[in-house]
Amino acid sequence: MRGRSRARRSGPPMMLWLVTWLCQPLLWLAQRREPAAPRRILLVQTAKIGDMICTLPVIDALARRFPDAALTVMHHPVNRALLRHDPRIAERWEADSSAWCGLGAKLRLVRRLRAARYDWIVLGSPNLPWLLMPLWAGIPRRIAVTANHGRSVQRAEPLLTDAQRHQAERLIVDEWAELLARLDVPVARDKPLYAAPDADAAVTALGLPDGALIGIGVSAANKLKELGEDKVADVIAALLARSDASVLLVGGPDDRPLAARIGERLASPRVIDTTGRLALDQLPVLLARLAVYISVDSGIIYLADALGVPVVSVVGPTDPREQRPLHPQSRFIIEQLPCYPCSTVFHTASTCRVGTRACIGNVTATRIADEAIGLLQQNQTP
Repeated sequence: MRGRSRARRSGPPMMLWLVTWLCQPLLWLAQRREPAAPRRILLVQTAKIGDMICTLPVIDALARRFPDAALTVMHHPVNRALLRHDPRIAERWEADSSAWCGLGAKLRLVRRLRAARYDWIVLGSPNLPWLLMPLWAGIPRRIAVTANHGRSVQRAEPLLTDAQRHQAERLIVDEWAELLARLDVPVARDKPLYAAPDADAAVTALGLPDGALIGIGVSAANKLKELGEDKVADVIAALLARSDASVLLVGGPDDRPLAARIGERLASPRVIDTTGRLALDQLPVLLARLAVYISVDSGIIYLADALGVPVVSVVGPTDPREQRPLHPQSRFIIEQLPCYPCSTVFHTASTCRVGTRACIGNVTATRIADEAIGLLQQNQTP
């Protein structure tokens, strides 16, 4: 029964793949002629916060290289506030996987893509449907760094005009730089962010104390990576005992009950709960004030890194050789287990296949606090 269910779900993409290959010569003939310089560019990145922040260098490169082109970014709804104030983006197109779930949805999306008359499409989320639909839409230049696994995806790779297959243990931002360099689009590692106009006032209203501030992410959207209440509380207790810094609890509205419990356990005026008090487009102003940020590999740690804040990253199941915060002082806590890594840039694990979560559970609060105190002292040394 489970196998038949998977077959039904994978049927429409595979059917579209087969029809695309049969019609490929006609589709190539029917595509529009590419102009000397693109007038309309679509970048597709429908993953969540961390992956979108890691895509910002590509957005910046396209905007700099083609300042007269209209750049549209298709993004997950969670990234609405992150991109809302970005002047480089002409149009924001919110979508998640439901936008192309089923054959009818794919055909509607193809019609919309064709009507928009994009000259370039840059695929930050290159799954099988997205390798096929741009050809049907007649988009002349189709660009992607593709996954290094998945037979159907690799078979569809020739449908792109410009592709580079991801190599394990390589930073994906460097692979994008190599690919776009072939198109005379230089990519740097800069990740410009644009905060809300009221962000400074919102952070001022928090009444934060003077002195060093350490931020810690209290939770994670992917529960496989989560430190847990006890470990977060133990890390903060160690930081309070070994430094004069205040510790900010960072998270969204859903994290407020957890943050309240942690605050009650520690009962210290130097523990400040900011969870749910700032919108995503206000958060950069808060993070920029931190001396150190501590978290698992989740979206906000990439936001802190983009702002030049050194981080302590408990990487858990992820591989920082492929994607990581790039601040030169940042520190990474890795448990080298036989099953590590099980989560990559093209495959996000959400459950532990051995049932132990040892890549998180084996990391002690003392070890995390040691790394954070080391960073704090390093940056306070004259």
